[in-house]
Amino acid sequence: MNATTLEFPTEHELTQMPQEESQLWNNKKMVYDFFTQVINNRDVTAADRYLTEGYIQHNPGITTGREGFKAYFTNMFKTFTQTKVHILKILAEGDEVVIYCEHQLSNRLTSLKMKTIDVWRIEDDLIAEHWDAVEGYGFSDRLLLSIQSQPNKTNSWYTVT
Repeated sequence: MNATTLEFPTEHELTQMPQEESQLWNNKKMVYDFFTQVINNRDVTAADRYLTEGYIQHNPGITTGREGFKAYFTNMFKTFTQTKVHILKILAEGDEVVIYCEHQLSNRLTSLKMKTIDVWRIEDDLIAEHWDAVEGYGFSDRLLLSIQSQPNKTNSWYTVT
């Protein structure tokens, strides 16, 4: 994986921008910091600072709500003793942030390499909602991704309201 250095405006530069533009940068930085703290630093408790209590999760394998998120990642970190995410691209428009990432997860028996596109909706400076598309790099990665716990069908990409 090629590590990409993402650059963010300084506090001074943010004060010189129109409000809408500076809010987009703040949203991007928040999602970036969320990934750094929760995933790369493996600090599930940091989710309390970034997710709304009623956080809506559209990945059918993860229970909705902040506590559902924390339970899923606590278990994932027990299963995969090493995790690393490289955010390769980050975009923002309105109240949404989109990131393209490469993930590496491993334990003493196996490793998993995947790429994701995640969409995060921001509300009151917290992450309120999440959608994702996940793909393994190779056959074994795709096989490991297909073996997951019973999906939470109430949190589907495909639910139309």
